[in-house]
Amino acid sequence: MIKTDQRATAFMLMSTFCTSLTGLTAKFLTLRMATGSVLLLRFFLPAIIMLSLILLAKRCLPERDMWRVLIIRAVGVAACQFCFLYSLGKLSLVESVVLFSTGPIFIALFERCLFKVLLQSATLWAIGLTFVGVIFLAGNTDGFTFKPELLIGLMSGMFNAVSQLSLHRASKSSMSGMESSGWSFLLAGVMLVPILALFHEQGAVDLNFTFTTSHIVMLIVMVMTFAIIGTQLSRNSAYRLAETNSQLAPLIYTNLVFTAVWQFTLFDERFSLHQYIGLGLIVGANMLRSGLLKQMAKQMLKRFR
Repeated sequence: MIKTDQRATAFMLMSTFCTSLTGLTAKFLTLRMATGSVLLLRFFLPAIIMLSLILLAKRCLPERDMWRVLIIRAVGVAACQFCFLYSLGKLSLVESVVLFSTGPIFIALFERCLFKVLLQSATLWAIGLTFVGVIFLAGNTDGFTFKPELLIGLMSGMFNAVSQLSLHRASKSSMSGMESSGWSFLLAGVMLVPILALFHEQGAVDLNFTFTTSHIVMLIVMVMTFAIIGTQLSRNSAYRLAETNSQLAPLIYTNLVFTAVWQFTLFDERFSLHQYIGLGLIVGANMLRSGLLKQMAKQMLKRFR
């Protein structure tokens, strides 16, 4: 019989693989479709599928006290994906995902601001290393050049933290993962419609609602949709089975491993030495914050004893 912690690990790995697949398909779609259209498809299609299954199962509406959590998560996930897709259109797949993965650092900052939790020295070091990493990621050997896409990429990590905090709260309720994600995505999509329309009028966001008959694009859209659903259901199951968040935190960064495989096998992009250093600093900072480096050091010491 599979132990509970092993099942939680398996679900988390499945979740990070689906997350990397979502980023990959979104990258392809932003090259072939308007970013605003991809963003709306990214929310409405999974929401329609999940809520349809919920209605078939004759599930009722969420409880009144859960709507606040769902709305907070909807705001977080909508803003997160808006920033992520924008940076994805300007940066490489790996750069966008690394910035997106800074969520755990922002979780610590939110806990400090909202719940007065003291910041550990590891968190302060992680914040500093992330800042230095972003400077190196700019890739300019003559000095730091401000790039809006880097800041927006970091904002995707910040809003990802909001989404993850509310997801953890929802996973401990009586709602299933499909219910929580379905309603959150529907609310996020509805919130984005007027915002995208406003940005479209100002020329900041492109919206093209012309339906494409390209079989490849339709296939990529469907893969993205089911990868999104797989991410949400797997992660919700992992949170339910895990005793603590720290048990799963190190596994979040396997998303970077999967993404790196996609990047170097499917895209002809190369980084400068400065950018490699920047990526390494940001990844290392987040591993330091999650305690993964400490766990690895302890395991190495045990082997040498």
